[in-house]
Amino acid sequence: MDISAVIAAAGFSSRMGAFKPLLPFGGRTVVERVIAAFSQGGVSSVIVVGGHRFTELQRVVIAAGARCTCNSDFRKGMFSSFKHGFRTLPQGIDAVFAHPVDMPLITPNLVRRMMEAFQQHPRAIIQPVFNGQTGRPVLIPGELIPAILGAREDGGMRKVLSVYQDRFRYVASDHPGVLWDMDVLEAYHRLKAYLPHLTG
Repeated sequence: MDISAVIAAAGFSSRMGAFKPLLPFGGRTVVERVIAAFSQGGVSSVIVVGGHRFTELQRVVIAAGARCTCNSDFRKGMFSSFKHGFRTLPQGIDAVFAHPVDMPLITPNLVRRMMEAFQQHPRAIIQPVFNGQTGRPVLIPGELIPAILGAREDGGMRKVLSVYQDRFRYVASDHPGVLWDMDVLEAYHRLKAYLPHLTG
């Protein structure tokens, strides 16, 4: 199946005090680790949506084997970056992962299992779950892309997808990293400390 990934990495990282996508994380940068998780998991293509410090980000993304595109409206928030990335996808794509760069603990194994779940339920929205809590990334059928592109940006991805509750299917995660982001420095150190415990 033709499945891509769109990674939102455009924001200012103002609460962190450092540019999150290019922070060191397990011997590479945060964005490189997220790209690798999707690439090694078997997605067809990985697109990183940048904005703030785009030139620096683009160099790293291209070297990591992904495509980088600039969202000039990134100040409107993450949903605008996902919409920008979705506009760059080819027609007829089967599905797309949507994932924020500041959740770098996803694994290739989780990506593969989510794609396997989508193959079994090709109209479903696939989401990981840990201890009853849903996390990221979310895998969205290609047929829903027009609805996302036409949605108001004040509602966000969660609001758009909420009208399709009957389509959700869940894949169990064996670790809590699908729930954890790194908006602040303390969270960044917490995620780095957990990284050696990941497998697959």
